[in-house]
Parts: sequence; C-alpha cells; structure tokens
Amino acid sequence: MKKEVLSYELSLKMKQKGFNQPCFGYYYASDKKDVGLELYIDVQSQDVHFVQAPLWQQVFDWFREKYGLFVEIGIDQTTYPKYSFKIIKFTGDPNNLTEKEWGWEDVYYSEYLYKDNYECKKKIISVLLDII
Repeated sequence: MKKEVLSYELSLKMKQKGFNQPCFGYYYASDKKDVGLELYIDVQSQDVHFVQAPLWQQVFDWFREKYGLFVEIGIDQTTYPKYSFKIIKFTGDPNNLTEKEWGWEDVYYSEYLYKDNYECKKKIISVLLDII
C-alpha cells in the first residue's frame, strides 16, 4: 500500500507548493526521525505535524488542473520493462477550444531509464515540482 502514496519527502514538498486536497492518508512527523503513515478517509488538516499522503493519481490530477501539465508514461518491454515519461503543457483556454491560440508544448522528456513504475513516478513528481 505504501507504493500507492507519495513518500513523506515528496508529500512534504507538495504541501510546500500548496497541495491541500483531501487524502486517504497522512504522515505524522513529530520530528524527522519519527514519521508514521496513517490511512483514513478524507484527511485534510492544517496541523503542522500532519502532511497529506496523496495517491499518485491525485498529484497528477492536481498538476493537470492547476498548471495544465499532463504526464504520459511509456513502457518498453523489448528486453525487460523500462519506463520513460513525457510532460506536456496545454496552452490556451481549455473552456474554449474553438479559439486559434491553443495547443500543446513539450516541457520535459525522459529516456527509458527507469526499471520500475514506482521509480519513474517518483522522478516525474520531482520534475513537476521543479517546473512550477
């Protein structure tokens, strides 16, 4: 189950960037040596010791809705599974696609470097956090 939510370090960075969505879990850290993950329903707290533990999909949705950043994950299984990703940004007004000034902009592309999906997603979130 731990691989379904962001790590404490990434969750803390998301909090610092303004992520404050209800989550199924949170990390409670009285100090950096004692961090625990608890799972509940609909956790949203302003307590300084609580850090939301969002699902990966929640974070991808947040970047898409707030910043227009979309993620594509690719897999190459020719010899063994290898993952890559691409980040693209939608430009224009998503509510008016009839306008002429809209399109897609490539923001970041990785080669097939990641041997598992979890490591790939951790890198994606790190790159997204650097972009905004």
